[in-house]
Amino acid sequence: MGEHYVKKCFWLLLLFSFELFSQPYKLNGIVLNEDTKEPIPFVNIRIIGTTQGTSSNPEGKFVIISEKRNLKLAFTSVGFKKFSVDVNLAASEYLKIGLKPEPINFAEIVIGRTEDPAYAIIREAIKRKKQNHAGLNSLEYNLYSKNVLTSSGEVAMVSENYSTGYFKNEKREKVLIKSIHISENEKKSNLAIGVSLLERHYFDFTENELELAGNKVYLPLMDDAFSYYDYHLIKTAQTNDAHEFHIEVIPKSKIQPLLEGVIVIEDSTFSLRRVTLKAGLGVRVPFVNDFTAEFDQKLEQFEKYWLPAYFKSDFSLKMNFSNLITTGTISTNTIDVFTEYKINPVIPDSIFKLQSSLTKDEHDTTRKFLIKPEILTRVQIDSLRPIPLTLNEEKAYRDLDSSKKFITQLKFGGVFGGLAEDAVKKEGNKSSGGGVWSYLGDGAKYLRFVKFDDNRVNGISLGGLYDNLAVGAASFSGWASYAFARKQAEGSISASYSFPKLFINKIEVEYFNGARNTQMLNPYIPILNAANILLGFEDQHNYLLSKQFKISLYNGFRLPFNLKTDLIFEKQYSLAELKYQSILRKNRVVRANPQIQEGNDNRISFGIKFGKNPQEFQAKAESGMVLQLDISNPLLGSDFNYKRVRFISQIVTKTFFKELFIAPYLQFGIEGGAVLSEFGAQHSITPNVALNIYSPFQSFKGLSPYEFNGDKMLALHCEHNWRTVPFQSIGLDFLTDLNIDAITGFSLLKNWNEKNFYSTGNDKKVYWEAYLGFGKILGVGRLDFCYTSNKAFFTRVALSVIL
Repeated sequence: MGEHYVKKCFWLLLLFSFELFSQPYKLNGIVLNEDTKEPIPFVNIRIIGTTQGTSSNPEGKFVIISEKRNLKLAFTSVGFKKFSVDVNLAASEYLKIGLKPEPINFAEIVIGRTEDPAYAIIREAIKRKKQNHAGLNSLEYNLYSKNVLTSSGEVAMVSENYSTGYFKNEKREKVLIKSIHISENEKKSNLAIGVSLLERHYFDFTENELELAGNKVYLPLMDDAFSYYDYHLIKTAQTNDAHEFHIEVIPKSKIQPLLEGVIVIEDSTFSLRRVTLKAGLGVRVPFVNDFTAEFDQKLEQFEKYWLPAYFKSDFSLKMNFSNLITTGTISTNTIDVFTEYKINPVIPDSIFKLQSSLTKDEHDTTRKFLIKPEILTRVQIDSLRPIPLTLNEEKAYRDLDSSKKFITQLKFGGVFGGLAEDAVKKEGNKSSGGGVWSYLGDGAKYLRFVKFDDNRVNGISLGGLYDNLAVGAASFSGWASYAFARKQAEGSISASYSFPKLFINKIEVEYFNGARNTQMLNPYIPILNAANILLGFEDQHNYLLSKQFKISLYNGFRLPFNLKTDLIFEKQYSLAELKYQSILRKNRVVRANPQIQEGNDNRISFGIKFGKNPQEFQAKAESGMVLQLDISNPLLGSDFNYKRVRFISQIVTKTFFKELFIAPYLQFGIEGGAVLSEFGAQHSITPNVALNIYSPFQSFKGLSPYEFNGDKMLALHCEHNWRTVPFQSIGLDFLTDLNIDAITGFSLLKNWNEKNFYSTGNDKKVYWEAYLGFGKILGVGRLDFCYTSNKAFFTRVALSVIL
């Protein structure tokens, strides 16, 4: 054992000695303007004879790390002469480099007599894009990235990582982080990975477009660039034996998402040499003010291709939810340094399935493609870092501890800014639990077990409910309440069982005893109608007393739509209207609740949904349809023999400025219904109308409940959301900054009433209404001003789309 111990110590000492003597050399330095002695930021520094290099930081400082003692360094920066120097890393302690400003000479280029020379250069650069990239099919490169998050000017997180990047034609860039160092406050989160809004490191600014914060930004060297940009030749600078053209990029539109700034093109191949660009006024993000995006990319020639060597991307914004909740300025600053390019390596497709994550769970088989980077210590990162930290970044590494999470450093303002700060504090308290109910307090969380309703046949109903008591694949729900005006108990109980892998996903049985409304596909949930009545407004619905047993089959497996099939055995009775029970206007006139044809209404009902349900609240308008088909027949023991169908659909399409994150769109809706053969008054068809002053899309803003009613109906709705474009066009910047949408629309309705259960006289005419609206008021509100064919004006409100 003693001999084994001595051998082990010997090999450990030998390994330590090898590591000691193989430590790389490290040289610090600074690059200055030789004339002004001011630091030059972002200078490209290459080790001649290799693909290795670095860049100077914003203070002009740099670090060179190499295992070789003697090196030749090349310093290049647009606007300065190239400078080369031999250095001995072991002998040099601090290197000061002075670069001479480049003299300006105007190149001889072929231009039109009245045309700015920049246009000829841009035409040639666009023409040669494919030629300059010919043969470049894939890339592999080493990448150093530094990400800095700031809140209201204070550094809130710093992370640095070393990665291997992979680029392949027709595939998205893949960056796999090998090692990372993060400030103490966010070490256990994935915030440091992918913090940049660009979501890419390797980016070619000669591409046609750039995805930025949801906007499709057209780039200055896109194929159709002259439709979107003007150009101006600022200067032509001579670098050694070549010329560089410095060209100002000027967006033609303040509405479209474009960039502005300066690009540099070299004259031998008309390749892009450098970009210094920022987002124009048209790059806008909902609920964000003062959004900025700035890019500084420098390219170097590797073999025959000009590839990024240095890329700096800075983003800043202020969140503003209609001045209800605001934040201070949030910024993210990223610096990428590319080295060790490999041109056209073989990259297996499996590489693009991998993903870096700091929170990989080895036992989670659904995340088997995640790889966890090595966490570097402060000593390790200090020895490897190619670009020195700024003074603020060094301070952040020292001061940011685990108690200073990024979210806790946000500065909130606005009407509810204090509540937002309290919510952040509660989020930090992991022991609180209970979600939103915990935030509302111990008493309020029991509200989810309360059943409340109010209508003109029951009065106020109060009871208890429980939803989705899960026992394995089974689920149970139920409610019971007492109707105080009708003096009767009501209730429902249901049980379901799920089959996730079968054609029939779920089967459910339900027994129901109580009042229900007779309208098909009504958009208003009962609590909305109840609140409407409680506040002194009119009841939206007609009612009947239902005693029913229902068996439901749900199917959505491998179908392009969801299908629900119900077999219903229902006994229906008339209910009389009663005095309203409400807080306000208790003695108002009560609309009659019509008598129905009583009896057994046993039927099969099919409910189909394509896409998004048009009747549900949509944060972003999307296309979809819902349809219900009821078939009642004496073969089922029914006293009726009818077929009734009702459908509501909408199609949403962008109209112009489609490249915008929140582009203008057209929303077209069509709804209809019909009932045929032997049916009762309770089976008639009526359009959806406003719930008092609340009127969502595809509800008629100027009609009262059941003002139009019959056995057939067809309605068209057309609405155009112009977004903020009208306000931007006429310079109403305060409305633009509030993200107010301008909306116009109209609706048409034709009703047929051959059975004449309800004699309204409206089946002889076509009803129409037109309106002007404003959306995203206070973030989610909407206000519409409507004029109808009855020569009446109405003002209505609704929930607005958010995106």
